[in-house]
Amino acid sequence: VEEEAAAMAPEAVRELVQVPKDMHGKVIGRGAATLKDIHSDYPGVRVTVPKRDDPSDEIVIEGPPTAVAAAKARVLDICGMAPNVAGAARAEAQRLYDEADALFEQARAASGEERSRLYDLAHAKRREAEAAQLAAARKIFEAKNLGYGNEQMDLHGLHVKEALTMVEERLVAVDSDLRSGALPSLTIITGFGHHSDNNRAKIKPEVARILTERGYPFEADDAGGLFIVSFEHAEPAAPEPQDDQAEPAAAPAEPAVPMPAEPQSQPQAQPQPHAQPHAQQQQQQQQQHSSDAEFIIAIFKCMYNLCFSGHKQPEPDRSAPQQGHPDNNINSHNNHNPPREQEMNRLAQA
Repeated sequence: VEEEAAAMAPEAVRELVQVPKDMHGKVIGRGAATLKDIHSDYPGVRVTVPKRDDPSDEIVIEGPPTAVAAAKARVLDICGMAPNVAGAARAEAQRLYDEADALFEQARAASGEERSRLYDLAHAKRREAEAAQLAAARKIFEAKNLGYGNEQMDLHGLHVKEALTMVEERLVAVDSDLRSGALPSLTIITGFGHHSDNNRAKIKPEVARILTERGYPFEADDAGGLFIVSFEHAEPAAPEPQDDQAEPAAAPAEPAVPMPAEPQSQPQAQPQPHAQPHAQQQQQQQQQHSSDAEFIIAIFKCMYNLCFSGHKQPEPDRSAPQQGHPDNNINSHNNHNPPREQEMNRLAQA
């Protein structure tokens, strides 16, 4: 072990943690799952647990100083030997929640103004309890991340809503450094959810959702419950060429769309649909006038025939006309009909 420590980096430390022999199994976990979690959650750390036939009760933790301190606190917490920071912090919030529940019960049993007053007190107490719960979460978070910088955060011991609040606050704090490369990466330790109901992770999928929605590139460590957020290998310049390519594509598109040509073509096309009906109307009117004139002429002709047909005498045999016979007036009368008919036609046309 000493040779391995000497081969490690100069800043690495080695610390011995005394843990009762019957608690070593908890540190290892079923199928070494807990030990793997510690190794994945704290990069560079190596935890060595004595074998069963080894009487030693010392667990060796090696690695970077800050990671070793965090791993030590984790081991003590697993064994129930760490200061009960979470229990003490949550106790005050729980007391306030109990008081709020009691006020709600009293309000449901009351009536009138007293009912309203108790409900107001209950809601105020509930808000106070929520604030205390968040304060407790911050204390737990600080204890779990003691010695860490902005490059790493451990969410163990937090509820889902509290964990997401811590993640969002950290992303806001380091956003500019992450994008500029001043901070190479941010490691977010969520765990596998072994202590959750049905051993299903609740915080890990929510953190992945937040990172995706905020547009942060990340890698999920399948071997451990953590995310590594970094812009170094995400090629952030990829979206920029798309914007640059979009601008040249948009520039030729502007002249390609002849905006003034559309209004010019529309006025030229508009008179044509209106001119055709107007010409048709004029032609129809001329046809109507012609028809009316023909109709009037026909009426005058009918009137003329009716008026003068009654004066006609039965025509005698014209084969032998007689001198001085009254029928000779018919010939003279008929000789005057054409001029009169022409006059009637002229009047009708006028």
